[in-house]
Amino acid sequence: MFVLSNKIKTLNQRLKDWNYNLFGNVHALVKEAETKLAAIQKEIDNQDMSDNLLDQQKLAQINLEKALDKEEALWQERDKTNWHLEGDRNTNCFHRLAKIKSKTKPITAIKVEDDIIDNPEQIATLFKYHFQNLFSSNIVL
Repeated sequence: MFVLSNKIKTLNQRLKDWNYNLFGNVHALVKEAETKLAAIQKEIDNQDMSDNLLDQQKLAQINLEKALDKEEALWQERDKTNWHLEGDRNTNCFHRLAKIKSKTKPITAIKVEDDIIDNPEQIATLFKYHFQNLFSSNIVL
């Protein structure tokens, strides 16, 4: 177990080094790209617009977009990791995600046959009856 533990520690350090060399500090890349873009925009405001400055601004905007995409991917991976570690156990992670989903994806209307129901109380009643019928047994003893 001692040898395995040392190998895992060594692997962990090498993976961290590989990550830093390949991706760098993603948050620092975003700040740097924002700073460059702001500096170029300040130059444009202070001087006459030239094709060179406009090209630099476009390039800086593209670099910022790439850095933001990397940062977003990082947060998505961290979120996946948290979900795999904590899952849908009764944890803060689960409740935070449930709260976000309830705020961003509410059910505002439902179609029943040809009718569209948008009254929240009627929607709740329909869901209640649906799941009561779904999970109740119809066996008569």
